[in-house]
Order: sequence, then structure tokens, then C-alpha cells
Amino acid sequence: MRYLIFLLFSLIFFLTVISCETISQKEERLAKQYCGSCHLFPEPNLLDKETWANKVLPQMAFRMGFINSEIINKIPPNDLPIVLEIIPKEPIISIQEWEAICNYFNKNAPDSLTVEERSITDSVDQFNIYPSRLFRKSFITLLKFDSINRKMYAGNRASKLYELNSDFSAVDSTQLSSPPSHIDFDDDDFVISEMGIMDPNDQAKGKLVSIKRNSKTASVILDSLQRPVYFEKKDFNNDGQDDFVVCAFGNYTGGLLLFESKGHNKFERHSLNSMPGARKVTIRDLNGDGLKDILALMTQGDERLILYINKGNLTFEEKVLLRFPPVYGSNYFEIADFNKDGYFDILLANGDNGDYSIILKPYHAIRIFENDGKNNFHQSWSYRMHGASQAAAVDFDKDGDLDIAAIAFFPDFKKHPQESFIYFENTGNYNFVPQTTDMGASGRWLVMETADYDSDGDTDIILGAANFRGLGANNAKTSWSKNQASLLIFKNNMSENKRNP
Repeated sequence: MRYLIFLLFSLIFFLTVISCETISQKEERLAKQYCGSCHLFPEPNLLDKETWANKVLPQMAFRMGFINSEIINKIPPNDLPIVLEIIPKEPIISIQEWEAICNYFNKNAPDSLTVEERSITDSVDQFNIYPSRLFRKSFITLLKFDSINRKMYAGNRASKLYELNSDFSAVDSTQLSSPPSHIDFDDDDFVISEMGIMDPNDQAKGKLVSIKRNSKTASVILDSLQRPVYFEKKDFNNDGQDDFVVCAFGNYTGGLLLFESKGHNKFERHSLNSMPGARKVTIRDLNGDGLKDILALMTQGDERLILYINKGNLTFEEKVLLRFPPVYGSNYFEIADFNKDGYFDILLANGDNGDYSIILKPYHAIRIFENDGKNNFHQSWSYRMHGASQAAAVDFDKDGDLDIAAIAFFPDFKKHPQESFIYFENTGNYNFVPQTTDMGASGRWLVMETADYDSDGDTDIILGAANFRGLGANNAKTSWSKNQASLLIFKNNMSENKRNP
């Protein structure tokens, strides 16, 4: 009898263990199936339990068709019809399956993310650094040097475009209809992308306008764009007319768009990618066939760097070069040949932290991905940088290799606000020495331009501040008020040192 009772309890215990294992396996399977269908699967250890439960998972549920009145109430009324159009009318999974997914993340996510402590001393000596108090309130959205006419331009949230002199004082201004995001210069005019509404939205109120330099008369080239943040003007079909590629970032909706010139200011719209989050493109003939290809960074949800290979007649073959989890915050890239092998490498900044998980993340970084010569890439260097938002590869010290200047819109404002800017001196073999300055804490840097603005033969750095409070920056108010820096100028002293050895 005792033996039978022992067998019975053993069987119950065995079935209980098997049942628990089956439940766990099912939770993992559902999570990977549904949370990896639209983007790279985000491992639970990328966020803490609280952030998953209260911030990210409710958004995921909403996009799967579970109506959430709290989320709906935060969507602007004019955006709501657009957003609801892409949300499933009915949940795509059962409530039991969704609860299983939530259980998976809750069981496997850490209580908090571990971020190794590290500090960089005030060590930048490559540049003479000083602020410019251009505006009373600093909300700069555009900073670009016109190398043709050797003038600097700054645009702001108040929809003004300013022409600056060599002392970074405004000498002229143009009133725009909405905040500018990017500018392209020609001899007689320039093209500007106006965002329509700068804050996250899905309304097609953005446009591209052409402005004549002398008369300041503006004409609309393209309209009805969803928050255009970047564009390039190139001839993609070799017909002698410039076409436009536009990054319509949007919010829930958006796209990467190509506008084919039909002559007489008429354009035909082509969609290269119908997802939101198009952030930046680089246009090059990357395979030597005489046609311009497109390298595009998509950032909202499905974070990817995509190569669109031009096959002629405005048809493109898509190749995903890099893909990241949706919490990485990829938001900027440049291409450069770091190892001098004749192939382009990728410099990436991933640190966008303005959505649903505003916490310090140990995987925010500046990264270099090396090309194997066949457009396959592996990471060859990275440096953790909280909130990294932009990076530039330039030989600032003129020693024959590429250095890096980087800014962060979401740094650790509490402990290391000066790491809003880091300069990396290249000492060879992917050794980059990080340097910073206490002046880095004098603003929240949204844009960066590198140019020889003073015509002395070396490259300078100019940062533009957009001092939004909140979004992790509550501790920075005092420093911003004290310095009142709209711009932070890093005047390269290489030429001066050569004159005074």
C-alpha cells in the first residue's frame, strides 16, 4: 500500500513538473512568435520587469488589437483615425495567449538593468570650446553649413531659418510655415524640409519647399508628407532630372518615399518602405554600375539599415544589412572607410530614448560595423553612450585616420550630463580614446554639424541645443539656465598649433 501511495505521489509530482515545463515552453513560443513577427524579437533582459509591464507590453497589446482607452486618449484627435486604420479591428490572439506572453517577459526580465559605472575626465584639448547665446530659448532643429557660399544656417522650433555670420550671430532670417529638419543647397536656391508638426504625429502636414536666396520667395515642391525629417535630391534613373528620397518619419505610420521627377515641378510618388521611422538616407553608387543606390535607416519598431540596390527604371532590390531589437533606439548613421580597405563601413548611433522605456540602457552606444567587401557587416568596435543620437567620422587631428564626434540627446543627466558630447581620438587599430568637456552639460544637443566654418584648413564642430525638459532631463535645468548656450562651438586648434609649434 505504501508503495502504491509513493508511486501515486511520484506520478503527480512528475505530471506537475511536465505541466510547468509545458506552460513555460508555450509562453516562450508565443512570445517569440508574435513579438518577433513585425521586428527582431526583443529578449526579456533588454528591459526591466516594471518597464515591460507598465510601458512596453501595453503598447504591444494595443498594436495587436486590444483596445486601450488610456493609450487612445493620448493620441491627438486628428491622428486617431489614421492610427486606428492600422490597428486590427479584433485582437489577433486570445486573451489567454496574451497573458502567457506577459508571463514570459515577467518571469525572464530582470528587476533592473545593470549599467557599469564609468566616467570620462574633462580632457578635450583638440578644440577651443565656447558657447553662443543665439536664442533666448534654445530649440534648434537644423544646423547646416553651406560650403558653396560659406554660410551657416540654423533653424528652430519657432519655424525660423537664420543665416549666421562667422561669430555665430544672426544676420538674416526667413519665416517658414513649420519647423525645418534638413536643407540642401544649390547656387541660386535651397530646398528645406518642413516637418509640419514637430512632435510625434501622423498628420501629413509636412512639405519640401524651395527658397530663392535673393528674393526669399518660396515655392512648394512636395506636400502632404508625414513629418519629413530628412531628404536627398539625386537623379535615380539618369534622365537628367533630380528626384527626391524623403524620410517621412511619421509616428504610427510613415514611410520611405521616392518622388520621381516628371518635369515642370511634377512628381510621381513611389513607396520604398511603408513603415514609419525612416530617419536618414545616404545615396551612392555602391556597386559601380552607374546607378545611384540608397542606404536607409529605419528606426521605429523594426530597426534596420537597408540597402536599396538600384536595378534601373526606378526598381530596387532590398537587402537588409543590419537589424536590431526595437528598444535599441537606432537613430543615425554615416558611412566611412575606417580600415582603408576600399569598402564602406557603417558608423551607427543607437540611443533614442523618447518612447516607452525611458531608462538608462547599457546597450546604447556608438558602433562601427566593418564591411567584408561583399556588403556583409560585423561589429568591429562599440562604446557605450547613453542616449547616443548622432555621430560624425572625420580626421579632426589630421593624422590620417578617422576620429569620431558624437552627441547624446538622452545622456545620464543625473550623474554624467557632460557626456552629452564625446570626442573619440583614433589612435589606430580601432582604439578610440574618449574625451569630453564639462561644457557638454550646458545644453541638450539635438543637432551637430562638422565644417571648416572659419576657413583655416581644419574641421570644426558645432552643436545645436533643443533644451526640452522632461524625458529624463529634469536635473539639467540649472546648468542650461546658467550657460544659456544655443550653440556650442568646438574650434579646431590644429591649424593654430601648426603655426605655433
